Amino acid sequence: MIESDTLKNVIESCDVQFYGSEIVTENDEKIVRVFIIKSGGVSLEDCTKVSQIISPILDLNPPVSGEYRLEVSSPGIERKLTSLEHLKLSIGELIKATIREDDKSLKIKGKLLSVDKDIIRVDDKISKEIKEFPYSDLIKAKTYFQWS
Repeated sequence: MIESDTLKNVIESCDVQFYGSEIVTENDEKIVRVFIIKSGGVSLEDCTKVSQIISPILDLNPPVSGEYRLEVSSPGIERKLTSLEHLKLSIGELIKATIREDDKSLKIKGKLLSVDKDIIRVDDKISKEIKEFPYSDLIKAKTYFQWS
C-alpha cells in the first residue's frame, strides 16, 4: 500500500480524491494500483492526469524494488469498504453490510446516510428502519449498484 500524505495531496490537487492503493504481482509483473474517486465519476482524463503527476514521484521513491507498472483507476461502482474513510467517501451510495448485533451477525442493505465520527447510519431496506451502529460493529461492507 502507498499511504503517503504527500502523494495523497498531489493526487487531490487533480480535483479527485485518493481512495486507496495496492501492490500486486500478476504473471511475474509487479503492478502498483492507485484508486481515485470523484463526484460524478472518474474519467479517463482524470486517470491520465493523476498518472502523469505521480509517476515521477514514484520514480524517485519507488513503492517496490525493481520494475513495476503503474495503474490509476476508479475502484469501481461496486467496491469493498475497508476503512472509515471509505465509508465517508461513500455517503449517499447504496451499501450491503454485515454487522455484529447482540452476539449475532446481521445483514443490512440500503442507502448510507451518514458517518459521524465512528457512528454509521444506513436506511435499511430489509428492516425498513434507520440502522445506527458503531464502526467497531462492522464486519464487512461494500457498495452495490441497483439497476432500474
